[in-house]
Amino acid sequence: METLANKWIIYDGNCGLCLNSKKWLTRLGIIPESKCLNYHLLEEDLSGKIDPEHFRYEMALVDDTSDKTLYGLEGILEVFGARVSFVKGIKPGSFLFGILNFLYHTISYNRYFLFPRKSRFACECDPPFVRKYFLRWMVMGLLLAMIISALFGAAVAGLFEKSVPEMAGQMLLIVGTGWGLQLLLSGLWMTRDQRRDYWRHLVLIMVAGVLILLPGMLFFWLPDTAFAAVAIISVVASSTVMSLMHFRRIRHMGLSQAWTVSWFMCLQVFAIWFSFHFNLLML
Repeated sequence: METLANKWIIYDGNCGLCLNSKKWLTRLGIIPESKCLNYHLLEEDLSGKIDPEHFRYEMALVDDTSDKTLYGLEGILEVFGARVSFVKGIKPGSFLFGILNFLYHTISYNRYFLFPRKSRFACECDPPFVRKYFLRWMVMGLLLAMIISALFGAAVAGLFEKSVPEMAGQMLLIVGTGWGLQLLLSGLWMTRDQRRDYWRHLVLIMVAGVLILLPGMLFFWLPDTAFAAVAIISVVASSTVMSLMHFRRIRHMGLSQAWTVSWFMCLQVFAIWFSFHFNLLML
């Protein structure tokens, strides 16, 4: 890769997202592993080229032969531009760069909570808490979950002989009410720092859960009985994965698993109640 001649990709070895991204990119042959260096194991000549404050929220691409160091999205585009010509056209200041940078920073500032490791150590590269990036993640995650939940409702509308808009709205109540109550309960009983961390975990669990529903929606063309079976399997798989994620993240936070029980009961009780209320369990 010519663009990496005399250049090094510096990643945060304390970050689960960084480690997994590096693992898959090197396995796919997109980036040579020899060009990826752990920030915490750097020798002084390279570490001196990196601004520690900047590195707290952005990866670095260091040029070993000059004083030029690119951070974040600029460094990523420099690397991928060598493999995909289209990427070279994404320049700082452009509309597409702005969108990608918005997403990059939203994930980067929240990465330690969205992708926790079983063991990690405190270091100067811990991303600082920034309210706007916290709120960005919350809003993005909630909107995505709402959109997919509504789409799932629209996909199964025919099974219940309901209109698409009606079923989409009802699905939002079935799926979302329990989440809303759990957010409220944690907001009342957890400390401020616990609440911030838990809400970031909770929204990721929510997003993961609804994404599992997406593949099943593609089988809407099947006969009703077969599609109903696919939908049920999707819901069970989603609930199982979310339960495991919640259990592990509560354990990671060092909190009581009573929060897992509370979360599970909120989701199930309201889902069942609304399903009866909308005559969805009266097939």
